[in-house]
Amino acid sequence: MQRPLIEDYLSSLSELAQPVLFPELLELEISFRHRAGEMVLLEEYQQRFPKYTALIESIFREKATAAATLGAYPRPSRRGATALLPAYLGRYPCHGPDWGAGGCGVVLQGPRR
Repeated sequence: MQRPLIEDYLSSLSELAQPVLFPELLELEISFRHRAGEMVLLEEYQQRFPKYTALIESIFREKATAAATLGAYPRPSRRGATALLPAYLGRYPCHGPDWGAGGCGVVLQGPRR
């Protein structure tokens, strides 16, 4: 099942309501993507919503601060994109730099066992 797009909801709202609802929709999407184990990139949202760049950066800063206190952290990938990654993916801790990224995903460094 495909996730609903923020753009679909925003386009159905008046111009005055869009900036009011956008932060809530963004917070929800980021939360759902984290729970699904997806990497959430600041640059992706800046490209999708150039009109709200400052607001998006503010929300990512808040998320990074909250994540740092909860054991998750933001970090740059090799391509310079800022990602918010959880401290664990399943039962595996995430640490160290990305090994690489491509069209199908990102390779992360984890512990050797």
